[in-house]
Amino acid sequence: MSARKRQRRADKSATHPNRRRGPENPTQTPVSETHRLLSFIATTSLVLGGAFIMVFGIFPVGDWLQGTPGQWKPVREWATAVAAIIAVAVLIAAVGREQVDQLVDRATQLIGRPSRRAFEWGMALVVFAFCAFLAQYCFAAQAATGDSMSMRFQARLLASGRLFAVPEAQREFFNTPEALDASGRWFSQFPVGWPLVLAVPMRFGIEWLVAPLLTALTVVWFYRLVAGVMADAPARWTAIMLAVSPWLLFLGSSQENHISVVALLVLALSALPTWVSSSDGRTIARSAALIGVAVASAAAIRPYDAALVGVVVGVFQLTNARTSLHRRSLVVQIAAGAIPLAVLLLANARTTGNPFLFAYDALNGPEHRPGFHMTPRGFVLTPTIGLIQTSGKLLRLSTALFEWPVPALALVAAGMLALARHPSRWDMLLFGLMMVTIAGYVAYGGESYFARGPRYLIASIPAFVWFAAQAVISRPRNARWRWVRLVIPLCTLVAWRPWLSPQAQSGVRDRANGLHLSGGPDRLDVESLVASSRIDNALVFVNETWRARLLTRLRLIGLRPARADLVVNNWDACAIQASLDDIDARPSTSEDPVERLRRQVMAAGPARPFPGARVSFAEKAEHGQGCLSELRRDGLGTLPFAMFLSRERFDPEGRLSGPVVFAIDYGDERNERLRARFGNRTWYRLRRTINAADTAYVIGPYR
Repeated sequence: MSARKRQRRADKSATHPNRRRGPENPTQTPVSETHRLLSFIATTSLVLGGAFIMVFGIFPVGDWLQGTPGQWKPVREWATAVAAIIAVAVLIAAVGREQVDQLVDRATQLIGRPSRRAFEWGMALVVFAFCAFLAQYCFAAQAATGDSMSMRFQARLLASGRLFAVPEAQREFFNTPEALDASGRWFSQFPVGWPLVLAVPMRFGIEWLVAPLLTALTVVWFYRLVAGVMADAPARWTAIMLAVSPWLLFLGSSQENHISVVALLVLALSALPTWVSSSDGRTIARSAALIGVAVASAAAIRPYDAALVGVVVGVFQLTNARTSLHRRSLVVQIAAGAIPLAVLLLANARTTGNPFLFAYDALNGPEHRPGFHMTPRGFVLTPTIGLIQTSGKLLRLSTALFEWPVPALALVAAGMLALARHPSRWDMLLFGLMMVTIAGYVAYGGESYFARGPRYLIASIPAFVWFAAQAVISRPRNARWRWVRLVIPLCTLVAWRPWLSPQAQSGVRDRANGLHLSGGPDRLDVESLVASSRIDNALVFVNETWRARLLTRLRLIGLRPARADLVVNNWDACAIQASLDDIDARPSTSEDPVERLRRQVMAAGPARPFPGARVSFAEKAEHGQGCLSELRRDGLGTLPFAMFLSRERFDPEGRLSGPVVFAIDYGDERNERLRARFGNRTWYRLRRTINAADTAYVIGPYR
């Protein structure tokens, strides 16, 4: 072997953070056939997984699977950006030479100066402060989606000491698609875990700071994980990569429940290095208990995510239980995890009536569950459709993960391929986390994005960041690979540029500005508006869209939320309105309301979406003035009622109470149905006012 090859191999061994020192003479430790087989499986898995991430994260595979022309514009833009970044990195490396190494070394020394505790605190404070800023700038410290508004409603109930409220007799005035209000119980469809976390902070008006705090803790716990399995310097760089991930920061500044699951699952992962390496029984038991509590607490918030990650963690522990102490600690782990699970099951029993019936199953039916079957959206989920959806998720994730001008998943795949020759147990743990999460959502019919990123895959963000960092860390430190060390800093500088780019495909400032501008009236500070209006013992009517009012009435005759959406999307809105009015005016005991609706609306024929109205119209249907007046009301300004539902107050019996009660506005005639219940209150309407400066909402007289 030449001296150059020996030096290259030595450099590679010295700089690989996951490489473990073995015996000087390989023959001293015979390698069993089982070990060779497992090594082959691990290597093959990483290679195939890296190829999958590379293909699905860069190319429009979903379009190919559908047989439609691929969207190649993003791919061409990425190719141009990749060429530009590599050219700049190679040029700087060629010109700077050893000065580049010195600069990187000085940066590494700089982040290595603080103690581990000081480094953790520093990262946590910076991440918390930035997420708190984003919470105000992007979301005005308000819930951004119907899901988070519904969870705030449940948190409000818990803060008042109740698991559910008593539904009103006139349910249509208070119904939202994310809540159940039947069988004498009124509560959110989401598991109790996240509302339970928000309940106490909500009493002090600081619930919007909970997610930033958990995001900061996520970064700290991720650092502890990587520092437990690699050298401290690369561990700190890897943790910093997570800390500057816009996907994490934007979701961590919202009031969505995903960030709490990420924090708990990363906490569980951070306890694994100690659990594996320790020989002390108490230390092993404490680590196991922490893992059990963290995973089970995540299950009380998002059970499916926790189940997917729990399988990966469980398999890892079973294959790494070296001693009887490790095996006995699994009993402690199960016992500790039983506590949060008991809270979840008790809440289910009190709300849905069955410990194992989750509220979103009760509301949406078995079609909502994972699996290849008919979905609530009206199509049969097949493996092919699941892969098509996965293609869309990974393509978006390539941008959302770091907001780089280049596809981030290309670097993730490169890291997986770089580690394939000698993967460690930790590489395989993170690989399993990533692939099991992706596979789990291939078998789920829903798609959901937040700040461009696929929020269903957020639980696997530690794995994506791990492998992206390994793409650089695993390279030997020599002149040949010097330019690779510049790729991530250059991409990050472009992503965090301070100026706006009107036609940019990525960028933190552009994404934050988009979220800031997209909020509109959903960012209304309801508490300040009520306080400035100086109203008391009031009933305030809120104008929802005509579509939302139709959906509410459809749900109340027995349609599940997704099916109601399909009806409004595909059939004439006036025919739906007329049929619902007819069902109200002439109830029938011989014909099911849903069947009656189907018969009446189908007579109008298929409909097409009406631009800007969010409803559809059929050419042959009759469109009277009464029907069209409902459409014109949308022009007066609309707000989602879910944001007001989370502000309702309840008396000790669980009935609507408090100084102000909010209700959906159905017009003067239909609103009179509330006169018997709320006739002792002063009635108001929430109205939109437009002036030269801006658009605002005021609480004004009812008439």
